[in-house]
Amino acid sequence: MILRKVQSASFLLICLCLVGVGMMLGAGWAGKGRTKEEDLILINSIKFRELLSLIHSDYIDKTDTDSLADAALESIVEELDPHSSYIRKKDVFAGSVQLESNFEGIGAEFQFIDDTIWVSSVMKGSPSEKAGIKAGDKILFVNRIAVSGANISHLELTNLVRGPKGTPVIATISRVGNKDHFNLQIIRDKIQSRSVDFTDMPVQGIGYIKCSRFTHSTATEMREAIMSLISKGMKSLVLDLRDNSGGYVSSAIKVADEFLKDKDLIVYTEGRNPEHNTKTFASSAGLYENGNLVVLINENTASAAEIVTGALQDHDRALVIGRRTFGKGLVQAPITLTDGSEVRLTISRYFTPSGRCIQKGFQRKKKQAYFKEFDSRVKSGEMFHPDSIKFYGKPVFKTQGGRKVYGGGGIIPDVFASKDSIYQNEAISRLIEKPALYAFILKYYNQNQYAFKATNLDAFIQDFSLDEKSLQELKKHLSEFGSELSKRDFDKLKPGFQMYIKAGLAKCIWQYDGFYKVLNKEDSEINKAIFYAPRSEKTVQNMVSGRMLKQIKPEMN
Repeated sequence: MILRKVQSASFLLICLCLVGVGMMLGAGWAGKGRTKEEDLILINSIKFRELLSLIHSDYIDKTDTDSLADAALESIVEELDPHSSYIRKKDVFAGSVQLESNFEGIGAEFQFIDDTIWVSSVMKGSPSEKAGIKAGDKILFVNRIAVSGANISHLELTNLVRGPKGTPVIATISRVGNKDHFNLQIIRDKIQSRSVDFTDMPVQGIGYIKCSRFTHSTATEMREAIMSLISKGMKSLVLDLRDNSGGYVSSAIKVADEFLKDKDLIVYTEGRNPEHNTKTFASSAGLYENGNLVVLINENTASAAEIVTGALQDHDRALVIGRRTFGKGLVQAPITLTDGSEVRLTISRYFTPSGRCIQKGFQRKKKQAYFKEFDSRVKSGEMFHPDSIKFYGKPVFKTQGGRKVYGGGGIIPDVFASKDSIYQNEAISRLIEKPALYAFILKYYNQNQYAFKATNLDAFIQDFSLDEKSLQELKKHLSEFGSELSKRDFDKLKPGFQMYIKAGLAKCIWQYDGFYKVLNKEDSEINKAIFYAPRSEKTVQNMVSGRMLKQIKPEMN
């Protein structure tokens, strides 16, 4: 007992000494050109080190110091804004690879269904295709490491299949029609990941480009897509930025530059540190500076995609169709820390050429509510009725031509488009987010893949639909996944199920070309964009001059 008292006294004395040293150092730092805030940073860093040391030496149980430090840093950044983030060293690679246009791997996409790894799509010309991997295959082992039924994460699977070009991956496959599983050797290679997912001319003279994110290669991909469409006689263009969550601002600026005239302001930023204040202008001859242009947006259009949309709207260059965008007007800089971890710190706000900051409001430490703000849009009716958009309190700005646009809370479209009917029902929306539907798609493809080989994409789009027996199998399948639907509800949702399953099957066979060809055909938002595309310049001019849109607006919602 006396010994414990002596130990406690010694421990207290050490703590007091450490605090004293911190205070002395703090006093020493003061008066040497440092600000009070800088002194506090240094003193608090010592306090943080003291706490970790005490936990390491005296806490009752053994702890992982790295994990404690990571948790503390995550909590610190959580105090800032919804977009600042701390990324642990082990997760940095996975976080950055999503925006890389080139990586070394096998060229296949996977779905995690019931703790089983399914191949959902194989890239044309990829190592996986050359090795004989097919959509619908189940991956049991990778290099003799169990991946199905092993509770493996997507990151862990990615780390297993990616590696240096020329090195082998041994995949153990289970395939419908094969009694036993078998091994395939895949030789890793450079994989070109595309951000311009789909280019098409759905109507003669009207081009369509789907851009899903902004990576290092997006500007090059966009130029190639525009040139291809121009060579085919494009007179009007629909640029689809729906569900584009952003990416590299530099790539977004280059894309906007293709549509704007020299010296047009694209975006400017303002930060507390003057070093982060910038202005960026269009600088070169773009491929499509003149001509009809429509930009499609929705509630998931964010960040860099909002920069492009805002610039084109503010210069009266494009007609913006869709629903209010996400509302992210904060700029993050990735900063690598000494141990290889990374902080993505908000350093400035960006503004569209008219002066709009479109960042929506947020409360600190309430990220979940911030990113689920769409729920309130659904409840208010904003997703389906333009009159439900709240303009109260939004600052008013003027485009180059003098028409009104609004700041705060996202970019409001020039022409409203209701959420497409295939996704309007919340039941289908929830099912699409879960693996249930995709599990059915992959199983159906497995059972019928030989029949699909005998058809082409155009014939598939024209002729394919699930028969009643397959639809009833779908109903039973959804029930097994915990999604019980009454006959009435299921019958109501049949058209949506038909469309989504058809698109998923087309992706299995023809990759993204097939997927978007199917979805776009019945997409009311795209049909509205196609209607406006040949008259988009005139529509914008009418808006600038104050003429009513009702004179030409069709009822397409």
